[in-house]
Amino acid sequence: MAQDKVQKLIQQAEKLNFLEQLRLLELLQEVVRKNDPVSRLAKLQAKREEIFQIAAKYGILNIRVFGLGMQPETQGSNEIVFLIDLEPKRGLFAQANFLLDLQELLGFKEVYLAANETSIRKPFRKEMLETAVPL
Repeated sequence: MAQDKVQKLIQQAEKLNFLEQLRLLELLQEVVRKNDPVSRLAKLQAKREEIFQIAAKYGILNIRVFGLGMQPETQGSNEIVFLIDLEPKRGLFAQANFLLDLQELLGFKEVYLAANETSIRKPFRKEMLETAVPL
């Protein structure tokens, strides 16, 4: 089914003039860049210090990242999960504010938190902890 759609799009693109095809190519490259896991990881790393500043404000420790479409189980997904630890006496409000600030800073829609290892469902815990990348 996806191949049929791609074929139809190619046929429509072939009808465009040269300048329109160039513009279409630029737009497609931008879509790929935005969804490329390597560029998303690079964006996270570029914002690393800002993320740590936000984390310090809310008592967030030991930030690890899972997702980005880099692990086989997340291929094709734009989802990013931040695995974090909290300072003692920090709770849900700290987590929620950290999450909101992260979403705003990064501009990613699918950003989630797992507040600690025990908050991850058991069937996924081992795999997530083994493949999560320290920020």
